[in-house]
Amino acid sequence: MMIGNKSITKARAEEILHGKLVPAWNRETGDILRTIMSRAGRMQDRVVKSPAMRWAHDNGSLRLALGEDTLRVHGNALSQASGLAEVPASYVEVLREQDPDLLVDNLNRRFARRSNRQLVRSVGGEARAVLSDKFRRMDSRPIGEALAVAAKQYGLIPMGGAAPDLRYRVRLALPEVFEIVEGEYVMLGLDWQNSDFGRGAHDISAFFLRPVCANGASAESMMRQVHLGRRVEADGILSQQTLDLDSATAVSAAKDVVAAFLNPDNVRARMDHLRLAAAKEVSATTVEQFLRKHLTKEQVKKAQETYLSADVEMLPPGNSTWRLSNALSWLAHGARDSGDVEFAVDLQDLAGKALSL
Repeated sequence: MMIGNKSITKARAEEILHGKLVPAWNRETGDILRTIMSRAGRMQDRVVKSPAMRWAHDNGSLRLALGEDTLRVHGNALSQASGLAEVPASYVEVLREQDPDLLVDNLNRRFARRSNRQLVRSVGGEARAVLSDKFRRMDSRPIGEALAVAAKQYGLIPMGGAAPDLRYRVRLALPEVFEIVEGEYVMLGLDWQNSDFGRGAHDISAFFLRPVCANGASAESMMRQVHLGRRVEADGILSQQTLDLDSATAVSAAKDVVAAFLNPDNVRARMDHLRLAAAKEVSATTVEQFLRKHLTKEQVKKAQETYLSADVEMLPPGNSTWRLSNALSWLAHGARDSGDVEFAVDLQDLAGKALSL
């Protein structure tokens, strides 16, 4: 099944890191931070009573009218609104394609009967989220700026990330490689993630990357701050001042997490965790059961084929949780190359979960 390990030297791992990966990461991280700043600058929040939300469609494109303003509707906002209205997702998809008149009629009837208020978050005239008015609003810009300052202070290097429509990820890493077993080198980084649109918590987690193939996995959370807080009292368009107040705690917490992350004892503990993962064998049955909990049938098949392949360059050798994690990370490369950045991010999260099998 697997052939012998093509191990590399530390010098070669460092050459790959500084000669190939770091220049690409610098460009990628810059692009992501610019996207964060641009998107946040165009974001607008409105709190409205549910009966005041009027749904319509124009040539198959959904629209949401809020008083005098009319917004295009992102699929995420439709999914969230349908959940609030207790309209089944499968039914929504069918109606959106086959009978949009009936879809908007259902939504308008259901929202007219609700007494709740909703936070509608839009970007450039598009409603990207329909959330509870208890959603804790956080501005990603000052958090990202705080992490950039911390990176400079502690000598961390940019490690890329992703910025699809609904989420952000920015990674920072220690500028060195660690040998977890003979010829097997990894990097340790921070993975900051946030969704301004209800698609995940504000979180900072550990991130492991294998320089020889750039396979990466997000591991345990070091700070998980869900977007639930005090209820917003005012109706209408919300001010930047209230957003700044809601973001201050997140900025402070991010600084504390970076400092704790760099504690030498914590770094050693994470390397020990990877050594255990590299040594821990798992059965084919365990692998299949794990994959079936998280992936579709076709995705499970592809992940199994990757894991069971003879490749020991893009993947570490053996039948370990470390290899399984790398197999999922390798699939994330393919998802990203095909344009499915959201799924690539999900696969790297799943790769982190595999480390604790």
